[in-house]
Amino acid sequence: MDEDIDIDIPIKDLALLADFMQISDRFKHFVRSANLELDVDQAAVLLPLIDKFDCDFMRAILMIRLASLAKTQPWEVLHLTCKQDDLDMAREAISNLTNSSIHKPLTKTLIDTTIWTQLSMLSEAWQLEFLRLCFTGTHGLTYSTPTGNLNDNFAVWAKDFNPKK
Repeated sequence: MDEDIDIDIPIKDLALLADFMQISDRFKHFVRSANLELDVDQAAVLLPLIDKFDCDFMRAILMIRLASLAKTQPWEVLHLTCKQDDLDMAREAISNLTNSSIHKPLTKTLIDTTIWTQLSMLSEAWQLEFLRLCFTGTHGLTYSTPTGNLNDNFAVWAKDFNPKK
């Protein structure tokens, strides 16, 4: 009996899911998760679909790939994990931040907006937690306390990142 299945998912997203499903299951012994040719945008499409269809094995593989991407694209992975509210992967992304990923070279206007532009893409709770940990003087901040310097030990404070407290 030929019946249509009503799935409210664009065909290209469904094709991506099917391809990822085949790679993650059929070729799991030959392909290392970190080396999959998936980018952050594709992961953003796959994550909600994987969660919708309860594909835990596929999610685990995708998380390994995202951890690998976080080494070179920490902000992009952080933005994605904020949307997914995935604290573990957010901590992984934050631990891969560097001073150069926080501060881009100064332009003619002498305004350095990298951190502010990137933070604006996070939810308010994540922005506040990021800033709390990033500015060393904000722990127990009072009106008379200066904010101090930026804490650039990302690997250490990423462990404390918890916007849900």
